[in-house]
Amino acid sequence: MKKTTGFISGIMTLILGILFVILQNRLVNIAICVVGVFLIIMGIIDMVKARYIMGLLKIILAIVVLVFGWFIIDIWGIIIGVILLLYGVLTLIRRIKAPNKTKRIFSTVIGFIESVLCIIGAIFLISGGMGEVISWAIIVAGVIFIIEGILAIFGALVSRR
Repeated sequence: MKKTTGFISGIMTLILGILFVILQNRLVNIAICVVGVFLIIMGIIDMVKARYIMGLLKIILAIVVLVFGWFIIDIWGIIIGVILLLYGVLTLIRRIKAPNKTKRIFSTVIGFIESVLCIIGAIFLISGGMGEVISWAIIVAGVIFIIEGILAIFGALVSRR
């Protein structure tokens, strides 16, 4: 990669990371609006091309996304939470019932910790914590982008090309 391209890429990645950390849940609101507007535009294009049913369906879907965006995200959080709860409980039961054939106590303890963490995470998601999970995921992604941007800028500055 050329020095100027790497430098510009690093600056853009750094700015993106800072925006992720600052905006957090507002970023999800922006994404919901962008998806809604995109679906409306695609629906209008379909209507102009005489694909009325597809156009109407996209416009209806856009309205649903714009009006119920966070509700849809919360529902997915509950669904993921229920699946995670089932997985955690079933693996915990399996670990309790199964005789410990290995002599490795560490792997047994890690297996129990994994099951318990799945159950705790599931309870968190089911109780409405999906917004918090998204917020933390955006912050982590932002920090990763910031680090990547700094490394790209530094790499471009020390590059001889």
